[in-house]
Amino acid sequence: MFRTLALLLFSCILTGTNAIAQNYFQQDVRYNIRVTLDDRQHILNAFEEITYINHSPNDLNEMYFHLWPNAYKNLNTALANDLHIQGNNIMNYASDDDFGFIDSLRFRLNGEDALWELLTDTIDICRIHLNRPLKSGDSLVITTPFRVKIPLDAFSRMGHNWQAYHITQWYPKPAVYDRNGWNYFSNLTKGEFYSEFGTYDVEITLPDNYVVGATGELINGANELAWLDQKAKETSQISDFPYDFKTPASSKTTKTLHYHQDRVHDFAWFADKRWHVLKGEISLPISGRTITAWAFFTNAEGELWKNSIKYLENGILYNSKWMGEYPYSSITAVDVNYAAGEGMEYPMVAAIGNYGSAFELDITIFHELAHNWFYGMLGSNERIHPWMDEGMTNFCETRYAYTEYASNPEYRKEMMIPGGLGKLIDEELVDHREKQYRYFLRAARTNRAENPDQDARLITYESYGSQVYYKTTLAFDYLKSYLGDSLFDICMHRYFDDWKFKHPAPLDLEKSFEDASGKKLDWFFKDMIMSDKKTDYALCYVKHQNSQGELGIKNKGSVSAPILVTAWRDSVLVQSYPIEGFDGRQKINVEYNPDYTYRIDAAEKMPELYRQNNTIRAKGILRKTEPIKLQFASKPENSKYTQIFYMPVLGFNKYNSVMGGIALHNVTTTEKKFEYTLMPLFATKTTDLVGGGELRYNFYPKAGVFNKITWREGFKHYAYADDFYESLMLEKSYSATLRYSRLNSQLIFSMRYPDGNSYIKRQFILQHTFVNRDIPFYYFYSEKKNSYNYFTATFCRENLNPLDLAMQKISLTGNQDYFKITAELNKFFCYGDEAKGFSMRIFGGYADIHQHIQPAVDYRFSLDGLTGERDDQFQNVFLGKSEQSGFYSQQFYVADAGFKVPTLFYKTSDKWMAAINLSTTLPGMLPFRLFFDAGTFNDFKLNSTTENTFSYDYGVALPLFKEKITIFVPIGYSEDLKYIYDREELHFGNLIRFEIKFDILNPQEQIRTLFGS
Repeated sequence: MFRTLALLLFSCILTGTNAIAQNYFQQDVRYNIRVTLDDRQHILNAFEEITYINHSPNDLNEMYFHLWPNAYKNLNTALANDLHIQGNNIMNYASDDDFGFIDSLRFRLNGEDALWELLTDTIDICRIHLNRPLKSGDSLVITTPFRVKIPLDAFSRMGHNWQAYHITQWYPKPAVYDRNGWNYFSNLTKGEFYSEFGTYDVEITLPDNYVVGATGELINGANELAWLDQKAKETSQISDFPYDFKTPASSKTTKTLHYHQDRVHDFAWFADKRWHVLKGEISLPISGRTITAWAFFTNAEGELWKNSIKYLENGILYNSKWMGEYPYSSITAVDVNYAAGEGMEYPMVAAIGNYGSAFELDITIFHELAHNWFYGMLGSNERIHPWMDEGMTNFCETRYAYTEYASNPEYRKEMMIPGGLGKLIDEELVDHREKQYRYFLRAARTNRAENPDQDARLITYESYGSQVYYKTTLAFDYLKSYLGDSLFDICMHRYFDDWKFKHPAPLDLEKSFEDASGKKLDWFFKDMIMSDKKTDYALCYVKHQNSQGELGIKNKGSVSAPILVTAWRDSVLVQSYPIEGFDGRQKINVEYNPDYTYRIDAAEKMPELYRQNNTIRAKGILRKTEPIKLQFASKPENSKYTQIFYMPVLGFNKYNSVMGGIALHNVTTTEKKFEYTLMPLFATKTTDLVGGGELRYNFYPKAGVFNKITWREGFKHYAYADDFYESLMLEKSYSATLRYSRLNSQLIFSMRYPDGNSYIKRQFILQHTFVNRDIPFYYFYSEKKNSYNYFTATFCRENLNPLDLAMQKISLTGNQDYFKITAELNKFFCYGDEAKGFSMRIFGGYADIHQHIQPAVDYRFSLDGLTGERDDQFQNVFLGKSEQSGFYSQQFYVADAGFKVPTLFYKTSDKWMAAINLSTTLPGMLPFRLFFDAGTFNDFKLNSTTENTFSYDYGVALPLFKEKITIFVPIGYSEDLKYIYDREELHFGNLIRFEIKFDILNPQEQIRTLFGS
């Protein structure tokens, strides 16, 4: 009976497995393409014949074809929109000749004309209506002529730079039809391509002095190969590569190169008359086959390319060892200089750009070669599972960097933050894997990290790098550490053997790994990879009795990943305790010694969110706190220390005069839950202690509208005025320096990004400001302090795309004495170059101000923005806050109506005010901008000497130090403003004003915002 049940159960399992296997099918496509290059007009004239075999269980009534050259046709394509969303303006100011397209199509099916049309929402995909259903198992011959206008190579992957050609995604290509139906999508810059495997037979005709690198084997190409061999000999004799990029004239005679290749899903080719040639032979260790390696490159980085054959060999041998043997007869790397399509993969050929170092060239060649496995032979759908291609390829690249360069870690350092700031905070050059971890961490900690297993169009460009590439890399590196190198390689080989030349999905990859390892790995694939969940374990306590100890561990994250706990004594490993993943809390028995330190993931292989809670000492106070390390400026986060950073600070205002002190903080480029900045200063004029500081605590909701909630507490104390009073009648004389203290509390609710757009920032802010200040003597004829409370609610939406800068803000503020509501719209209209354009600001505000208000404040709206006297909340930094004349009085901030000329105590409103501010850059290299302001308010005519209903001004603005300081020089203004200046006897110099953005100049703020934290 038991045996019968067992056999029945086995039969059911086998039947289910077969059912799943039978569910999978794969279409077969066989291409015959003949193409001629016209290198004077940059045109391809071609004819294509496709034999399409329907292996699906369904009859097909229509087919979808990709016409990807149409992505370059105009500014309305999906690619153009995609580039604009990225802030890339390259297509905006291109000339008509720079664009590209595909035309002259005439689809015929088995010799009969077919009805077809472009899709209504995109021009780079078409639908072909079949004349009769293509039944399961049947084949169809599709033919069409086509012509391609080759675009400029600065846009995306396909293009030309004069007579250097990168011919990719260039022919009409059927979309993949699989178990999910038709998979058609526009040409974009992320989530690249998904195509049917098949056979390519391609003939390319072009002038015979072009060197060509292409997919496939040359057929009857003895003459071409002999010519390349000769060029390779000549290249091997070159000792110096001059900076010469002259393109030789094209030969008047042509050649036709015939390429053939089976079991590939794309065909790309590259042609350049300037290329040098290197050739090598690579012997595969398993089969003993020999493949040919080719490197085609210009003078641009010729010295670095001398070793390119070695880089190609490493790429083939390491990837064959780690995954499965390379099946093709050749591999080619081509130099495309600074084309937008640099660093791109195609079957048997890789497009490589200029990188500036041998290490960068090496790992880029390796990366693009590894794509021959992930994308090339394991043809997953990168548009909806981008990590299966880019992430796994990037993991192999990182593994290579740490294998090939294990003895030379300095060699694998990469540029992260260039310039003086990068050097100051030790983040200019960073180790290859560490750089990836930091980018991952910055997004993950701030809840900007997204699930890498989703449609690439929905992933922001930040997450495409930090999660699709880097999170996947870190996760697979950890899986390799967990399984061990040998078992991990067995799993990779199983996956390759199961799915080479097919279209695997994530569950197929997971099944191959689980079958090969014998382990359940859903914690890895479903939680660590295919979600936005995070890993964070913490050591809570250690108890002991005699030599036995108990260690408490808490999983504070959302992934039940296995961990390795180790015990250390004086930096020597004593014991290891592997623990399978768990939720909540767990305690384990450990060997105890008072000199032990216990650590989770001591090798730092896990993509841990916070490593500061991974260590605990067996004895002592603050056993979970690492020793304090005082460091200058700021440094990368180091979990082995409690870092306190210091910087000398020098400040100035008119009343405190020169101030000197120190800033103490814990701010790094990686955001922490708790951050602080303390800045005590000694003021030389008032001889007292002034300064300020800020505390922040960040909360990260796991779900909902908000991805981060920040509590922010700021405080400062300075002098703000010199007060003098003398009355002969009262016989009083008084002088003093007036001081203020300000406490500002904020709750900042940051909303999640809209799908696919990390430039959109939306925040809702609740704020309370408390100000305690000295009151000028003449209000009460005695020394007195007053306290003020302000409550504000603000919603702000910003688009930080440099091509589409915009901000909308609505704010409500008030206290017992007044209420204001203001709305502000800022919009930048780009002229093409992101630094050139037209800016518009629209302001509107309504106020309800009580008749009885506290002394020394003015809550009215003002035409001339925010001056020191009107900054009643003390929110901005002024060099001379209370000055009414002279240099210091000419500082202001653009607010309210935003006029650039002063209006003094005139032109204010206690009801409503509206204004528009316009500004435009000037052509060429001129750094100036022209500005124009116009505004009005409720009782304008009562405050005006003219019949006009609004005021205006116009002039020239000079931005300095990347717009950190702007000087405004008026040229003209309305008559009512002229009346003010005549009455107050103001000359031209008095009308020049300046704005200083002190928040941008703050080095801590620069560090904090460097990566959008």
